[in-house]
Amino acid sequence: MTAALPFEIIPWQEDFTASLAALLLREYESALADCRILFPHHRPARYLARHLAGLAGRPVAAPRMQTMTELMAELRGALAPEPLAVAGQLDRVALLLSAVQRLRDADKAFLPGLPLAPERFLPWGVRLAELMEELMRHGLPPKDLFLGEDDALPEAQALLGHLRAIYDAYVEALGEHGLTTPGNDCRIALSRLDDLPGLQGDAPLLAAGFHALTGAEDRLLNALWRRGAARILWHADPGVAHGDGHWSLQELVRWRERWGADAVLLEPAKPQTHAVPKVRFMEAYDRHSQLLALRRELERLPEDQAAAVVVPDTGLLPPVLHHLPERDCNISMGYPLARASLWQLVEIILALQEEARDETPRRYPWRRLAALARHPYLKMLGIEEDVRLRPVLRQWEKSLRQGGGFVDPRSFIPDYQALGLGDAAAALEALRRAVLSRCIDGFANVRTLSDLGRALAGLVDLLVTHGEGLWRDYLLDAECLCRLRDAVLPELMRSRLAETTLPAPVLFAILRQITALERVPFEPEPITGLQVVGMLETRLLHFGQVYLLDATEERLPGTPEHDPLLPDSLRALLGLPDIAARDSVAAATFFRLLAGAKEVVLLYRQGETKGVLDTAPVRSRFVEMLLWEEEKRRGRLIEPGEPPLERVTLPLSPIPRDVGAVAKTEAVREALWRRLLAHGLSATALDAYMRCPKSFFLRQVCRLTPPEEAVGDADPAALGDLVHRVLKDFLTPYLGQEVTLSELSGEELGERFALALKAEEFYAVMPYDARVILERTGRVRLGRFLARQPRATILALEEKLSLDVPHDGRIITVHGIIDRLDRREAGLVVADYKTGKPRTARTGLWEAPDLWGAVETWTPDSAVERDPLPRLAEMARSLQLPLYMTLCRKEHGEPPVDGLLIALGQDGKEISYFPAKFSMAARERVVTEQMPLLLGFLLRHLLETPVFSPYPGDICRYCDVRGPCGA
Repeated sequence: MTAALPFEIIPWQEDFTASLAALLLREYESALADCRILFPHHRPARYLARHLAGLAGRPVAAPRMQTMTELMAELRGALAPEPLAVAGQLDRVALLLSAVQRLRDADKAFLPGLPLAPERFLPWGVRLAELMEELMRHGLPPKDLFLGEDDALPEAQALLGHLRAIYDAYVEALGEHGLTTPGNDCRIALSRLDDLPGLQGDAPLLAAGFHALTGAEDRLLNALWRRGAARILWHADPGVAHGDGHWSLQELVRWRERWGADAVLLEPAKPQTHAVPKVRFMEAYDRHSQLLALRRELERLPEDQAAAVVVPDTGLLPPVLHHLPERDCNISMGYPLARASLWQLVEIILALQEEARDETPRRYPWRRLAALARHPYLKMLGIEEDVRLRPVLRQWEKSLRQGGGFVDPRSFIPDYQALGLGDAAAALEALRRAVLSRCIDGFANVRTLSDLGRALAGLVDLLVTHGEGLWRDYLLDAECLCRLRDAVLPELMRSRLAETTLPAPVLFAILRQITALERVPFEPEPITGLQVVGMLETRLLHFGQVYLLDATEERLPGTPEHDPLLPDSLRALLGLPDIAARDSVAAATFFRLLAGAKEVVLLYRQGETKGVLDTAPVRSRFVEMLLWEEEKRRGRLIEPGEPPLERVTLPLSPIPRDVGAVAKTEAVREALWRRLLAHGLSATALDAYMRCPKSFFLRQVCRLTPPEEAVGDADPAALGDLVHRVLKDFLTPYLGQEVTLSELSGEELGERFALALKAEEFYAVMPYDARVILERTGRVRLGRFLARQPRATILALEEKLSLDVPHDGRIITVHGIIDRLDRREAGLVVADYKTGKPRTARTGLWEAPDLWGAVETWTPDSAVERDPLPRLAEMARSLQLPLYMTLCRKEHGEPPVDGLLIALGQDGKEISYFPAKFSMAARERVVTEQMPLLLGFLLRHLLETPVFSPYPGDICRYCDVRGPCGA
């Protein structure tokens, strides 16, 4: 037996694969094909092959290069008596469910509280399968954990309390069904460490570049190393050979001490090896500015210079691809299938079924159907190169926007003649029906995973058959389609859960979970030039120029997902590595990447948050360490914007103060007068002008209205009209009578509301729960409103009032409709129902001498800053109620003593327009003097100012004409 060799260190400043190639040619050139090289992942093997070809200068037989997972599978194949198939995720869950059910059958007291219905066991089964894999990969014997209520959830307590029995039953089930997993391969290989087939000869085995070993890897390599059958090569700080070195490599020190090994440098370090890389820090506000900074950096990069863009999160890959320069690059990360346009189409289809009304015929939310009609894949389907489904789907979308909230998709009949497609009508109609069949009907009645797989297969067939040109032009989309067909569909249709009946939401959740794990690989070549790699893919690779994105604590070292089955605090009880071990690996990977680089640019964001309660991202602790080292060297803190701590700045244009006033040309004035003479000026329109003249122009003069769209919930405007009608009809019998309103029947009022509500179009398309809530809430609030009403004589209901105002020789009719006019103990009272939030005037509106002085002295020639309209709008908020009181005085011959805003949404609370301190004389002055003065001012402002000015503010967020306005 050959004596164990010392661990050999290739300095981490050197190119590991280049040094390894030199070693192989120097010591094993004649037997290179017999060598076996173990790598932590696949990527270094390509670089090693390239270096071998370059250094040898002639064709050479490459060594056998494997990952540890592949070696374990090979050993299991040699040790197992018969070939085993690799179990997919769903198969593992099915075997665990079967194992637990068998244990329950054998002992009814086994896990009595654990639900074994497939849909309820599934989420726990996925976690349990992952735990079984970890235990096997670490070569750890399972043990039962008896936990308290505060330690884990009840289901987790039950499973962990019987972990040993479940593990044994699971291993037995794998053997019975001829299945294995990567973890099970490790378990089988460890069972025969003294007699490992294929590893007993003289063929050299080099374990290259490992850092933190799993338990199984540690035992296997240790056994080979002690027999002299394996060489251990590290890529590390040379100081590790002497027991010190960089702090992030303490795991290597513990490894050496655990094995009792010596460590030596493979070759003396070159002088440039100790050069410190130039590190720059780029602080961005959000992801967009971070990517903009990356693009600027890459545009300055010479065409022939090698560089790496390191992306710690696969979710960042799609936007990164859009910012890469037009040059050859290699992407070693897989594109997330869940981010692809294909999956967006599948998500729309799943959402349609999740939100459908289970009626006959089945109806779907119009917004989801419109999203389906807008999807580019379906628009590009066709029967010929120039005859596409696009115009038909566009016509359908327009129809959906004008229909109800929930729609039967087969109720739409295209007008092919109007589209100019009469000659192709039959073929296009067949294709349209195929789309409905494959995208909607095919998913409506899925009961099993195999049903779901067949529905997806039908969708794929539709896209391939009628979208052939699409896939030739969009190669990434084509790869995503192939991945869905070749990886996701077999997992659904061939697993042991394939024929198990499950609720549709569970089936869709399984599909989403499987898809979230799928990556669409890119071409592995070229391995020079610009490389886009994940953080773990950088291990053992060497890049002179590095751009690392999203260097935040959330990504480096990262925050692990919470595991409800085995929280991080409990992992040590089973001997599994915890978050500290994970952070150690992340640190070693990060600092090893930097050690080999000449220049490093670390980009991170500091200002963007995902939600109101989220904290802003902070730069990684590793970045903080590098900054601190530089600050210690300088002896002072480095301020943002001072090299090397750069800030990403964006060109900012000043916010325009004038978003485009509309000049009152002769044509505009004529249109305005036509409008006023024909329709007058309502109280609502007067409020609209006061709040924003430009919005008034666009709505009232240009007659712009928002596009009609179907609603899937209560229409607030229609609901308000309904309530007003119900109250008018209910109170009409008491018109002209003195009555105690609170003694009237609230139950009858509620019943009238419910009957009227059910006759409304929007009620029919509302979800059932929303209908029930709206009906019950309406009954209760109207009943409470009535209970709060006093004794009064109702003089008018929904009365139309008007006032003719002369201006420039013409008459403008100002008009409004008051909801109710009462005579109460103090006098006339105008009541205005509000189903929304009432707008009340600010205190001091009618007693502000500077405002009233400005109103009285204003002329069209006054300076803009002296215009009192903006301040009037801010203080008055609405002039409807005081205008109604003024109109009422003209109609009924006496001024009302008050105006009431009746907040129906607040159980009929009456909000007096006038403050309690207002005397009767002050109230009469408002109605008879101040409101007429304001009315004259507003009319002069409307007709005589040179422009319709916009008043940007919070109201712009809810304005229907915000788009045309540009505010």
